[in-house]
Order: sequence, then C-alpha cells, then structure tokens
Amino acid sequence: SSRRRHTRLQGDWSSDVCSSDLFSDILDEAAEVAGSDGRIIVKIDAEGAEYDLIMRTGQEHLARIDELFVETHAYAEGSTDDLVGRLENAGLPCIDRESLADGAYEVLHLQRSGHRND
Repeated sequence: SSRRRHTRLQGDWSSDVCSSDLFSDILDEAAEVAGSDGRIIVKIDAEGAEYDLIMRTGQEHLARIDELFVETHAYAEGSTDDLVGRLENAGLPCIDRESLADGAYEVLHLQRSGHRND
C-alpha cells in the first residue's frame, strides 16, 4: 500500500522585502522531500507580496509546483491576470478563480494537468 508523506515547509515572510530566493529554496527543498513520486502543493497568502513573489521566481522553480492556491489582493501592485498568465506559462492552468469581499481579494486554484489523486 502507498503511504502519503506530508511535509510542511514554511518561509518567514515577516520582512517588508519579498524574497523570491527564499521561495525558490523552499521549492527546491520540497522537490527533494517529495522525490519523483510526490506532489508539491503550495498555498500562498503573502498579504500583497504574492505578485512580486511569483513574478520574481524563476520558471524552473514554478514548474516544480503541481498544485497552487494563492490569495491575491486588490491593493497589491500588479495584475492578477498577469500573475495567472505567468503561472499558466509555467504549466499551471487556473481551474478556479473566486472574487471575495466585493473584489478586495481573489482566491486562485491552479493545477498542473496530469496530476495524480492517489
């Protein structure tokens, strides 16, 4: 029988500077932990820093993500459409997009095609 292994890797987003290097390091570590049979599922709630974080992260790192949930904020710099486009270029099509609190923020669900549900 297969056994699922869950590991929580977390960055410190307490600084005012968004660190795409830290995010890339976390994705590298997640890929190492997951191995070739594992999936990398990421949740980003960076209180307005999500745009810079994703736009500054290299495509090779974004390509490691199998499934992504991200909360975007209307007050953040950058367009949610641009963010979705960048992630879709990394092979993560948006499968759900919900606007909440009268458009103050959106929750995106992106998932690589061919994912496994085992």
